[in-house]
Amino acid sequence: MAYVRRIPNRKVWIACFIDKDGKRKSKTTGTRNRKEAEKIAKQYESIAKGRATFAAIQKAISELCEEYTGEELPAYSVREYFDLFLERKAPTVNPSTLRKYREAARSLLDYLGAKAERHIGNVTSGDLNSWRLEELKRIRPGTVQLYTRLVKQVFKHAQAEGHRPDNPAALLAALKQEKAVRKAFSTEQVRDLLRISPPEWKSLILFATYTGQRLGDLAALTWENVDAVKGCITLRTQKTGQELHIPIAAPLLRYIATLAAPEDNAAPIHPEAAGKSAQRLGAEFARLLVNAGIREKTKKGEGPGSRAARRTRHEYTFHCFRHTAVSMMKAAGIGESIVMDVIGHESAAVSRGYTHLDMQTKSAALDTLPDLLQEASE
Repeated sequence: MAYVRRIPNRKVWIACFIDKDGKRKSKTTGTRNRKEAEKIAKQYESIAKGRATFAAIQKAISELCEEYTGEELPAYSVREYFDLFLERKAPTVNPSTLRKYREAARSLLDYLGAKAERHIGNVTSGDLNSWRLEELKRIRPGTVQLYTRLVKQVFKHAQAEGHRPDNPAALLAALKQEKAVRKAFSTEQVRDLLRISPPEWKSLILFATYTGQRLGDLAALTWENVDAVKGCITLRTQKTGQELHIPIAAPLLRYIATLAAPEDNAAPIHPEAAGKSAQRLGAEFARLLVNAGIREKTKKGEGPGSRAARRTRHEYTFHCFRHTAVSMMKAAGIGESIVMDVIGHESAAVSRGYTHLDMQTKSAALDTLPDLLQEASE
């Protein structure tokens, strides 16, 4: 039978009880009130012997908390706690990271169904393992692994705040992933793409080649971001929230001069792309790669948006323009520190702290790049 005792020179009561294997256990009650401690000791024994359900344990703890502190212990459903976690995270992370958190939450909550409306303590490691197996049928392992890391964070916080006794995601092993080696487009491949691309895609390709920026950032680029007089593009990356000041290479500046700027400077430079999702833009660019002979045509059932396509990583994607820009700049003799500053690599954070580059230095370096647009039209 459970009872309480005190350690000499200690004021907090210790609960003593027997578990389901007949072993004696001791655990602090965290209170100086004997009556309260005795109730807690009985609950400890009930839990240790496996006689109480999680719901009963939670109810008992909540009642004790309210009786002796006057405050009700918060009880969150899985959905409520995920919503709370996202609300807390929103001011501390950049938009792209927050979107990933929300995608992970939506994925798990949709899988749990009705169980998502029950207390967060009811989720088991088995539930999370089953969820991952289902997601692997739908999306590639890298995305599932990212979702797993985010879900682990949520349950880690829930455990730390006392809403559940453990983290059911803690033991989820890392998934084995096949890594695709991303390549840089050759000069000939860029020229081939420029020849067969419609006007707006030709513009996106030129901006990517000479700035090394991601498709989403270039699609969202507005005329306010471009200062043709100073020869500078200023943007904040969606992935890292980093503000970049990119000198406009001479070939790109000449191309921009041929574009008709709208009356509203807030208008996007690539209006069609600005209204499309990343998935749709990726699918369109994949078709351009096929038309240019850079990538093979996908087989039936592996087209854009299919499950097979989502699980496949190609060596050639729009992201390769980041590799292209870096390779082309270095081939032109541009120093490592300038390349890192222009591209905005996250790993360059320390380097930027010790390197101070002015716009004139960066502009002079970028002006040495070849004019691929002119060469493509010859």
